[in-house]
Amino acid sequence: MDFDAIALGLTVYQQFSSNLSDLRASINHLNDTHADMAKKDDLNTKSTAMWATIKDVTAEGANLKTRTTLLESQLQKADEDRRELNREVRSLRERLHALEYRPAEAPKGKGNSINKADAD
Repeated sequence: MDFDAIALGLTVYQQFSSNLSDLRASINHLNDTHADMAKKDDLNTKSTAMWATIKDVTAEGANLKTRTTLLESQLQKADEDRRELNREVRSLRERLHALEYRPAEAPKGKGNSINKADAD
């Protein structure tokens, strides 16, 4: 029986040693996997910085929307002014054209004075 107890002890030891080796391999694998993961403090720092940036971008987006609205209204006003100026220029061109191509009228007093001078 002494031999059977030794064989049994040796078998239990080998199983225990095998399980312990498997456990160590699993722990080493977990450590390797966790080494690639971010640390909690680093993650919190980076996520806080990202949220601050997102808030800034959101606030800037609202400012840009307000500015865009203002610029659009200025553009509409400038467009209306441009159209009005174009109408005025067109009107002035028409008046100029009418003045340039109007038949020349002889002044009333000058025609007689020239004839009197010739007569003297």
